[in-house]
Amino acid sequence: MELNFDKYSAREILDIYIKEGDRLPLPQAEYLLKRAIEKDPFYEEPYIHLSKVYRKLKKFDKAKEILNILKMLNPYRSYSYIHLAKLYAEEGDIEKAIDILKEGIKKFEEVNLSQDIILDLYILAIKYSIYNWMDEDASKLIEELYIKYKDSIEALLRVLPYMEELGLYELIYEWVNYLEQKYSLREIPLNILESYANACFETENDKKALEVYEYLKDYLEYPLKKFETETTLKLRFDYATLFLDLKEYKKVEKLMKAVLDLNGFGDHALAALELLKEIYVNNGKILKFLKILEDKVFGKYNLNSYYIEMILDILKKAYKEGFIKEALKGFGGLLASVYSYENKKLIEAQIDTLFSKEEKYLIELYKLHFEGNIIVED
Repeated sequence: MELNFDKYSAREILDIYIKEGDRLPLPQAEYLLKRAIEKDPFYEEPYIHLSKVYRKLKKFDKAKEILNILKMLNPYRSYSYIHLAKLYAEEGDIEKAIDILKEGIKKFEEVNLSQDIILDLYILAIKYSIYNWMDEDASKLIEELYIKYKDSIEALLRVLPYMEELGLYELIYEWVNYLEQKYSLREIPLNILESYANACFETENDKKALEVYEYLKDYLEYPLKKFETETTLKLRFDYATLFLDLKEYKKVEKLMKAVLDLNGFGDHALAALELLKEIYVNNGKILKFLKILEDKVFGKYNLNSYYIEMILDILKKAYKEGFIKEALKGFGGLLASVYSYENKKLIEAQIDTLFSKEEKYLIELYKLHFEGNIIVED
């Protein structure tokens, strides 16, 4: 590029650089940006672009030098602090990276800069601390953030994942409890309420957990998969255990049905079936449990041997108690829920010991029904 830059201003040179974009070889980009800085050493934008060029050229010391100049030119611009910290973090100097971010936080708070910008620096410092096994430092930063910004729902939203990762349940409880003095629980975002409920259980505040449940129950009992987290699943079991003690079995059923809908047949679903079995089969309501299997399990999953044996025991119990039709339907549903030859043989062996030829024919019809091939009316 043969141009006489003497007649161009710093802004015009930068415009040329931006217009040329990635077409420029990196050495030419460096030259252009240095000329822009020579023209106007107080114009900040060329420093930002030049620091990026130096990073691409792997001239990291040069990039840090340029960012430090930018920081001196304008100590209230977040770019220099964030990208200096990233450079030091990439080199493994985490303490230096965090010190730079703390320097920025102090500067910005002196002039009451935007909370969002200050939060950006706090969150980056917390992340660097956690990812480098400096949990105590991260916790101190979060406590500092709480003291300064405890009135802010936005601040809590930003830092909440790291509080959960560090297990700071008492602080979560304290922060949301404080916000409750300013807002109703209905005004607090759902993911904060979910974390609050979890903190209630972790800090053994069952009474408060029950209060929060009123705002979470639709979400927990009738969930949408895209909003699910591990905490959501944990909460369903925490609440189910609490409601079991209170003998509120209907709520337990709703929560565990939600687990079955969402978890397929993982460990959570197994625990859900065990809980449902406890409240219905063990309390003489075996038909209620069979209805749940019919609605939520049969024909929907490929069951493993543990489930098969558990359900076989329940079906044999139903048969012995005289619920023949329901047992027939259950055996058909169970056959529709296994793929392996060995498991099918296990179920068929039980069928052979219990049922007549005509009843086996009905079981086969129910199997086809649960597989979606025919419809068998009750």
